[in-house]
Amino acid sequence: MSTEPTTEPTLPVDPGLAEHQGMWADALRAVAQGWRFRAKAGRLGEHSLVGVLHLASLFENAASLLDARGGTAGGSPRVTDGGAIEEELRQSEERFRLLVDSVLDYGIFILDPEGRVSTWNAGAERIKGWRAEEIIGRPFTLFYTPEALARAHPQEELKIATREGRYHEEGWRIRKDGSRFWADVTITALRDATGRLRGFAKVTRDLTERKRSEEALDAQRENFELLVQSVRDYAIFMLDPEGRIVSWNEGARRLKGYEAPEIIGQHFSRFYMEEDRKRGHPAEELEIAIREGRYREEGWRIRKDGSRFWADVTITALFKDGVLKGFAKVTRDLTDRMKQEQALQQANLDLERRVQERTAELQVVNAELESFSYSVSHDLRAPLRAISGFSRVLLEDYSAGQPLDEEGLRYLERISAGGQRMADLIDDLLKLSRVTRAPCRRVPVDLADLAREVVEGLSRQTPERAVRVTLTPTARALGDPHLLRQVLENLLGNAWKFTGRTPDPSIEFGTQEKNGERLFFVRDNGAGFDMAHAGKLFTAFHRLHEASDFEGTGIGLATVQRIIHRHGGRIWAESQPGQGATFWFTVAPHA
Repeated sequence: MSTEPTTEPTLPVDPGLAEHQGMWADALRAVAQGWRFRAKAGRLGEHSLVGVLHLASLFENAASLLDARGGTAGGSPRVTDGGAIEEELRQSEERFRLLVDSVLDYGIFILDPEGRVSTWNAGAERIKGWRAEEIIGRPFTLFYTPEALARAHPQEELKIATREGRYHEEGWRIRKDGSRFWADVTITALRDATGRLRGFAKVTRDLTERKRSEEALDAQRENFELLVQSVRDYAIFMLDPEGRIVSWNEGARRLKGYEAPEIIGQHFSRFYMEEDRKRGHPAEELEIAIREGRYREEGWRIRKDGSRFWADVTITALFKDGVLKGFAKVTRDLTDRMKQEQALQQANLDLERRVQERTAELQVVNAELESFSYSVSHDLRAPLRAISGFSRVLLEDYSAGQPLDEEGLRYLERISAGGQRMADLIDDLLKLSRVTRAPCRRVPVDLADLAREVVEGLSRQTPERAVRVTLTPTARALGDPHLLRQVLENLLGNAWKFTGRTPDPSIEFGTQEKNGERLFFVRDNGAGFDMAHAGKLFTAFHRLHEASDFEGTGIGLATVQRIIHRHGGRIWAESQPGQGATFWFTVAPHA
């Protein structure tokens, strides 16, 4: 705003001039001297608009009245009817006063140069609670808090307004009833044409509700920030639209290992595995979050120290008025849960394996039950038939009391042999039963030492035999020493037995590594067997050789298989008739 005369120079008239009673005289005098008021285009503050309009009205009314009554344009003015002009200006000022009094949202009043209230509008009464007759003539310091009065803040405001022309602030003010309200205050210095201070125009607006809303919002923001910072189980942080970190909570520090000053401003891709960064996975996550609003996944992430953790990650795109402002990223460490899931999965696999093992054992038991039924009906009954038959013959032939001859003695030998075979069968059946029920201890054991002891025992039983035996120096395993000894007693005993008719017998016990698995073997160059019958090899009571050729009950290999299976291993054989046999077995490392 400015006033421009038709001659030189310009008159310094403040817009607040119109708000003071009696300022119409200044307008009249200025116009009478040839000055004109012109409002230039520009931004007007909400508090100055009313005053500017009134000032313009004063100047325009004064100018029009002077012109109508013979005032000059450009030269020295001539006032032909001062009374009429004065009346017009008075009416204009009255209209302005009515306008100001009708404003209820703003307290608009005038202070004299000493700060005493000289005018008071309805808005001031509504905001501050004072009626005009109560407040006019009293100092404006009544509106200030004790804290402001203690530091002479009201006087400082007037000094600034006097020096700079205007003062503006927000702060607490006091109503008549002592209550406080948050005020937006503008004080404008009012000067006449000579520059003399005539007073101050003061405009006050009650912004208490806005202040409370701002404080509530600040409190809400502070509480939210406190909440985010207090969360320790979740890493919660913000990214800018390019993916750089702009905030960092305590949970993020604890989870990822970075302090806020060293990570803020860094790109969030540093938390990702190298292979994920190479294939552009971090950028892809942000693209999906922008497109769909949210992205979530589980995957490996990297801590500051380089260690990995399994993370649950959620990225939310943040928009305001359709413009991307950044991303909220929440990360949770699920490593323990993943380990539990893996442990559960492994437990399920172990359970499934054990079920399979148990099923296989039950199948073996069923097969053994069938064999046992066969044994009861054949193997055990055969010796009984021999005992019964020869006993009946003895009773018939020697019942008269005659002495036993050579044939009678032969009958008794047959009876004794049948009884011994029954005893052997029963003993082996008991051994097989005990193998099934006996506890299986898992301890480190050297099978080479057990094999050496077994061979020494066989040599003592048949010292007349010269068998070439080769034993590996060491064959370590994890298993039950007593049960594994039975395995070697049966396998080495069979090798010893089936090389009985071989001219140059040899037996070997050793180990071999194949596909990361340790294999144990017992090899001989004895009678061997036809692989076509290998399926019956480990079935109880099934023999591949006649008892007259090689003694035995047919239970030994069934016992061996049962022990190996209990150790989580496998057993199989390779052979050709007349060229010996090799028995292979394993013992599971985890057994």
